[in-house]
Amino acid sequence: QSGKDYTKYIENLRNKMKQLLFKRNDSELVLAFIRVFIGFAFIYHGYGKFFNPIKWEWLGSQVPIIGEYGFIKSPLGFMAAFSEFIGGICLCLGLMSRVFYTLLSFTMLTASYYHFIKAEYLTLSLVYLIIIIALNYSGPDKYTLDSKIKVKLT
Repeated sequence: QSGKDYTKYIENLRNKMKQLLFKRNDSELVLAFIRVFIGFAFIYHGYGKFFNPIKWEWLGSQVPIIGEYGFIKSPLGFMAAFSEFIGGICLCLGLMSRVFYTLLSFTMLTASYYHFIKAEYLTLSLVYLIIIIALNYSGPDKYTLDSKIKVKLT
């Protein structure tokens, strides 16, 4: 009888693990975790750019075609720094997520282009880009401030 009890115990444990791992209600929690993690990554990468205006002109000059014009380099660099640092904060909070997903998509597309042209390692910017596009496509999760204050910016 102990063999049967053990088999029932294992089957019961297996069913509980399936419920825990594959429950549809937990997908929003996973999306929130990914959103917050990516938000912290962008805060980390954007902090030095946002608080150092000297870098803005260089960042803006990396934008293909448009960045070649001198008067627009600093504003474009500021937008890249803004989208990474402020966007990272807003992603962590879940505030205006889709707006910042769009801004960050352009920033990561430009970063990927820059690394591709320089024949450098471009995996990180592409990974960020793919994650941002996937999060934008999946829509806001229920753990965002947007969902709490009923802001719809889609």
